Amino acid sequence: MSASEPVPVLIFQNRFLLGGQERQTVLHLGSLDRARWAPVVRCLRLEGEHLDDLARLGVRPEALGVRKLARPATALRVWRLAGELRARGVRLVHAQDFYTNLVGFAAASLARLPCIVTRVDLAHALDAGQRAVLAAVSRAAARVVVNAACIREACLRDGVEERRVVVVRNGLDLDAFDAEARRPLAAPWPAGEVGAGPVVMQVANMHHPVKGQDVLLRAWYEVSRAHPDARLVLVGDGARRPELERQARELDVAASVVFAGHRRDTPALLARADLVVSSSRAEGISN
Repeated sequence: MSASEPVPVLIFQNRFLLGGQERQTVLHLGSLDRARWAPVVRCLRLEGEHLDDLARLGVRPEALGVRKLARPATALRVWRLAGELRARGVRLVHAQDFYTNLVGFAAASLARLPCIVTRVDLAHALDAGQRAVLAAVSRAAARVVVNAACIREACLRDGVEERRVVVVRNGLDLDAFDAEARRPLAAPWPAGEVGAGPVVMQVANMHHPVKGQDVLLRAWYEVSRAHPDARLVLVGDGARRPELERQARELDVAASVVFAGHRRDTPALLARADLVVSSSRAEGISN
């Protein structure tokens, strides 16, 4: 490779579902200096709404087909990935979440390449064993990229050398966001007739209790008694949605709560809301 050629780097993502971390990877790929870096994009499973965004960037990720780590086939795929990295002249592995941190670090070690691992939350979805493995991989990585000071402190508590931890806060393309906010809604306004009453909105996935929609619904019980014309719109989806819908019924607030599901026009929704709420129990830097 000549000095003028871009350096091949592996950008390693779990999946490209709608989510804050996944969106950051898409933004990263869209803003990467292609004169300096040639991204090779791999994922554990080729699925998710952000694949369309990558296609518009001319990025075509390939999947390893890994669904569970603790399988003999996974070891074989890691070995093959290491061989591919060597064959393609990849110089750096940049993993994006817990699962790719593990697989990416293993492949990078086999290929004798530096690995950057990424930590963007406080490991709320991991059990004690997984947290211990993440700490070990973080200590051994060339760098640990985090998006908030609180996660930097968590890495230091895990024994990661201070010089190896780099804080890179979540980015936002302000011009693109503002342009999206001014566009017409891509689907009907979820809160009924515009102007009928104040609209409070939360945008968060419904996969993890850490997002705190249950807390917000309990608070909404009080709000709806004082402001019966107000509506709460929960944007997002996930496995916990049926449980949250049941809670809304049990609190007798279902009539004023809208479960809007996944939306791709979130900036336009936020621009039309009267109030935006984050009820998370813990975050790095929420998108």
